[in-house]
Amino acid sequence: MPKIIHPKQDSFTPNGQLLEHGVYDDIISDTNLRQWDNDGGLIKRRRSQRKAWMFIGAYSEDLMVGMAIADAGFLANAFAYFYVPGESIYKEQKVLLPFGFPNNFDGGLFDRWNLRNFNIESHNGILRGSCSGDFQMTIELEHNDKGLSFICPTVDRPFNFTYKNLCLPTKVSVFYKGKQYTLEGLQGGLDLSKGYPPRHTTWNWALVSGQTTQGIPVGMNLFRGHNGKYENAAWIGEDRILLSNTNFIYDKTKKLDKQIWTLQTEDGLVDLKFTPSKARREKIDVKFLSHDFTQPFGKFEGTIKHNGQTYELTGYGPTEEHDSLW
Repeated sequence: MPKIIHPKQDSFTPNGQLLEHGVYDDIISDTNLRQWDNDGGLIKRRRSQRKAWMFIGAYSEDLMVGMAIADAGFLANAFAYFYVPGESIYKEQKVLLPFGFPNNFDGGLFDRWNLRNFNIESHNGILRGSCSGDFQMTIELEHNDKGLSFICPTVDRPFNFTYKNLCLPTKVSVFYKGKQYTLEGLQGGLDLSKGYPPRHTTWNWALVSGQTTQGIPVGMNLFRGHNGKYENAAWIGEDRILLSNTNFIYDKTKKLDKQIWTLQTEDGLVDLKFTPSKARREKIDVKFLSHDFTQPFGKFEGTIKHNGQTYELTGYGPTEEHDSLW
């Protein structure tokens, strides 16, 4: 696994060659993929292989919200959900459109992602997601330079890129049936991913947002799958640490939101129990493209080791089981 965070980079090819696989400080300034998108003969990689999405979310004991907009080449989709544990209210809305984004859509962190009534855009350091429909929701994340960029290999394709940032100052507002639900604090996180994942892609993923018993903010991005060697990381106070691959232990024969999961990194630094509250599920099958996705969300409890100390923590967020042929 990578042991260092490389300095911030301006592009994927600063010297005319693709950066080495690994972890880089902050967001790579220019994440356009045009030189690879235009390969591929009659059907260019832009449509046949490139996938890109933006996910933002915020999770606490009182309110849990998530929103994503995705460009899967031939198809685009978006979803948003909110859950109020104290009132047992769970609502979601979504949209699916063929060719939802134009050929020249790059899908960077600071681009405008818009799909019908779903929108994510950045202004003056604030990343703002919004949606309307059965409920109205806004999520505002105060972006900073503490994120991490991951450049990962993929078989027979150029590469895969993902950017994560956690423990972000967040404001959430949800309006539903004449009532407003709000959330403020350090519970926000984002996931920008774009690149050329394998034709058949499977993974487990978790985003943890919480704090130690001493009150230190903790965020984690935990992953098992095609990027697992690279994109496991934690934010502890002002520190960022790289982790090994994560084992997600649960019974695949049972409902994913009806059992307790165990998440453990192979380096022994993270040991968590995850208790789901609810789950969002999506299954799409349009012959040439299929997508089977379950995202439980709930409470994490356990430990993380850092600088010779073992910290007990409580956090909230989603886990995920994903299987796509795309």
